[in-house]
Amino acid sequence: MRFVVPPTKIPLEDGTAGSLPVLVLTAAHSRFMLARMLPTRTTEDPLLGSWELIRRLGRVPRRLIWDNEKTGIRRGRRHAEGVDAFMGTLATRLVLLPPNDPESKGVVERRNGWFETSFMPAHSFASPADFDAQPAVLCTKS
Repeated sequence: MRFVVPPTKIPLEDGTAGSLPVLVLTAAHSRFMLARMLPTRTTEDPLLGSWELIRRLGRVPRRLIWDNEKTGIRRGRRHAEGVDAFMGTLATRLVLLPPNDPESKGVVERRNGWFETSFMPAHSFASPADFDAQPAVLCTKS
């Protein structure tokens, strides 16, 4: 799982426009991809976003591989509060990749690159809900 940021601002419910983080789940072998726009990167939002993506996937992966970035999943050398309980509830394992190690996730990185440079710039989004609806259909076709 990884965060990406849309290249353009999206209209928000309060009448402003912003670039909210997008949580991306990519299955490494099939390259099946799901994405969900989140309000923040604080711990609660990535966990709720992960749950929604896993629910849409229809299965819990044996392990969730996360980029080792500032996601709200890690606090220093430990997992953020609630992360271990979330993983235990799902009976899955959290794997945090080493920083700056693209070789450990090459297929996923290429897929994320397509999402950031081809999918998002080619589409317009009326709201975060509109963004969430479009990748669910389109990201599985390329």
